[in-house]
Amino acid sequence: MPSPDQATNAAAPRPVITTPRDAVDALGGGRCVASMCKVTESAVSNWCSEGWIPPWWYAALSEALITRGYRVDPQVFRQRQLTTENQARTNG
Repeated sequence: MPSPDQATNAAAPRPVITTPRDAVDALGGGRCVASMCKVTESAVSNWCSEGWIPPWWYAALSEALITRGYRVDPQVFRQRQLTTENQARTNG
């Protein structure tokens, strides 16, 4: 049975990752992300400086963030959020 603190934490909204720096920090820092992606720490640093992570990393990194309890703004990876109108067009 969870303690009252755990029950309270479970109901708390999940933090939203809105910048590459947030994502890198949440995943353990530049060295950890570089290792996960098999790129250099310099590449990860560049992502933070440029303000976006290349879209091809969306699946792997967003999954890792979601697993850690975060929500991810797709703009971090230059992905568009589907609006209701766009979803209707996409679904037929």
